[in-house]
Amino acid sequence: MRPTFRLVLMITVLVGLRAVLPSPTVENYDPLVLSMAGLIVLLVLFYEISQDSQRFKMWGEQMVQVVFPSLVFFLLLYLVINTAVFPARVNGASMAPTYQSGDLVVFWMLTPPQRQDVVFVNITSARTDHFTDEFMLKRIVGVAGDRVTIQDGVLYINNEPLLEPYVSAPMLTQQLPCFAPQDCHTVPPGTVFVLGDNRNASIDSRFYGVVATEDIIGKAVWNVREAWPW
Repeated sequence: MRPTFRLVLMITVLVGLRAVLPSPTVENYDPLVLSMAGLIVLLVLFYEISQDSQRFKMWGEQMVQVVFPSLVFFLLLYLVINTAVFPARVNGASMAPTYQSGDLVVFWMLTPPQRQDVVFVNITSARTDHFTDEFMLKRIVGVAGDRVTIQDGVLYINNEPLLEPYVSAPMLTQQLPCFAPQDCHTVPPGTVFVLGDNRNASIDSRFYGVVATEDIIGKAVWNVREAWPW
């Protein structure tokens, strides 16, 4: 198999993955990836052409030996970071004490959201009237079909109090506003209900309603501070 064909095959696979996997964390992702892929293909073509010329043969071999591995590594790393895992800094105290402001958290992007997952969500102005586009770290407490209520500061899921050892202090919220068009306190299909662990210092679904699952960027899987505190 000639190098050019191998490269074209690899680029096709990368572009195919990009088409089916989300990459909401980096702007202008597609032009950068396609540019890097184009550089790799041009580099291999230059190498093959240079083999017929004594003048350019050494240049071609040096470029392939030095530049080619770097480009391939960068492209693959960039693809992994933006389609499978990515790191992000926590901004704010809404998830304290579980996550502190400034913590470096690694997120996994390929797992369906479940109750109790801590997730990175994109609260978009298109879905709420309260915020412009921004990312927030929150905990899923209700999934589609769950009935979510608050009584005397206690969170109930399907009429059962939810045990929440991670909550920093008793919740001052006495009741929830209506957040669903059909059943006022039942999480609609394709959405989740999210809260911050620091309930009395968190802007969450009590204010902007349920969050579409498509707006969940990733699930928190590792807090770097737990291994290397700084």
